[in-house]
Amino acid sequence: MTSIDGKFDEPNISKSIEPTYHNCGHNQFLCVQSGECIHIMLRCDMIVDCLDRSDEEFCAPILINKNPIKI
Repeated sequence: MTSIDGKFDEPNISKSIEPTYHNCGHNQFLCVQSGECIHIMLRCDMIVDCLDRSDEEFCAPILINKNPIKI
């Protein structure tokens, strides 16, 4: 970017963002934005456990057929 006097200005970088990596256990769910690890059984239980509410997003109801299938 050039300034009024025609010289190139250096970019104003006041803060850098470092990626954060979380290692949740095999029986845990990683909350998308907040980075928390919660037990996988808390995912899609209709109770918000992640600060970012990601544990209740994209949950689809599961229909279970109570009648046995005859072969």
